[in-house]
Amino acid sequence: MRDTSYVQFHGVDCILIEENENISLLLKDPNDITQIRPYLEDHNFFLNYEGTIGFQSTAFIERMSFDINHIIKLLPRYIVNRYHINSFNGFELTGEVIDDFFSPSRYFYDQKKNTTKSSVDLVYNKEIAESWEIKFEKHSVCIILSFGDILQKGIASDLMLHAKLTVEFENTSDLAYLYRLYRMVIRFLQIIRYDTKCGKLQINLFHTKDGRKSYNGYLRDFSIDEEQFLPANYKLEYEGFKPYIQKFLQFAANNTDYTFHHYPSKGIRFRGRDYSAVDYMNIFAAFESECHLKKELYEKVDTTKIQSIKDCIISQLNAYPTEVLTTQELNFLNNAKVRILQLGTQFGQTKKIINAYEVLHNALDGSIKNIFYLPELRLKGPLREKNLKEIANFLTEKRGAIAHGRFSSMFSDTDAQKIRFLEILTYAQMLKRVGLDDSDIERIIGAVFNCNYILFNEQFR
Repeated sequence: MRDTSYVQFHGVDCILIEENENISLLLKDPNDITQIRPYLEDHNFFLNYEGTIGFQSTAFIERMSFDINHIIKLLPRYIVNRYHINSFNGFELTGEVIDDFFSPSRYFYDQKKNTTKSSVDLVYNKEIAESWEIKFEKHSVCIILSFGDILQKGIASDLMLHAKLTVEFENTSDLAYLYRLYRMVIRFLQIIRYDTKCGKLQINLFHTKDGRKSYNGYLRDFSIDEEQFLPANYKLEYEGFKPYIQKFLQFAANNTDYTFHHYPSKGIRFRGRDYSAVDYMNIFAAFESECHLKKELYEKVDTTKIQSIKDCIISQLNAYPTEVLTTQELNFLNNAKVRILQLGTQFGQTKKIINAYEVLHNALDGSIKNIFYLPELRLKGPLREKNLKEIANFLTEKRGAIAHGRFSSMFSDTDAQKIRFLEILTYAQMLKRVGLDDSDIERIIGAVFNCNYILFNEQFR
């Protein structure tokens, strides 16, 4: 797409050229560059401009640079293109990741299997499958899943049946809020699919007044990874996850800082070659983060057996005469008190892994034989204390070796089983935070990681 317009940038007349993922400013008078030069380090700002057909556009510019021929390159994170009213109360989201997870073919196949069928003419109208009410930044948001409206765009339609997510919210002109809300939906899809790639997306904005909806531009997001979209495991579909959608959506809305560094970049990982040292460190960091977020579950320590000893030592230190101590001696005494108070209350990394498994073992026991399937460590679950400690020690030692530069080789396939165990354990911890019970966690990790066949068997009964 290419569009041109005239804008004033810091008081300088420019020609704006929008093409693909870039915006360029061409100065009408090259000598005016001296006026703009002080602002070339500016970043994270909005730029409003009008396209050739009269509609408004707003770009959020992450940074800019000066190019040859007095051209200024602006690099946007997102653009709200061609809107006629500076007010929005909803958007419709379609694309590869929506069709993959909310599979229209699977949805209607299940309807047919359950002896029900759609009474809606899907060519001209739509069927609403479900809707969810959530809170996002203290505001009510309604998210609706529908199928149909094949000819909604007339001859522009590809004449295919797609799934659509419609997000409705209070009227706003805050484009930053609009983008954050859209990113919340993307975060939900990334979390539930355990994949960061979303493929091509269409985000159509709309404005509703007096019950009449009119389309009001569209959103282009340049932060989405546009590598080739890979469909997820065939079990990762809406029908199997239907009971949990509401909780996942609210979790995505509540956890805006959730990171995806530990997620795979090329599908599910099985073998040693699938894990790099960076992958492993990211997984371990995510595991420790989950432990920290639920200290009462994973870092709870019973200090009753040693508390009387600690109290006795602290009382003796408190009775020590401090008036004759130097500053250095006094600091030592205070540090000793702090250290004694900490003793027995902190978990080492090995203990965290052991304790996390003990908390979640009901959700993981049925998957152990499929996680540890190679002859070197073939287990049938649940993990015995000896095996669990051995695995936890390996994971902790490897983490330390990588962190201190003592690891420069590749992981073996047997190593990968242990790393994958930690990866699944970390995802299970996240599911616990979502609010799922052990049986539901077991179903989901089986679908996501192919480590049990509970959901598979349910769908093909």
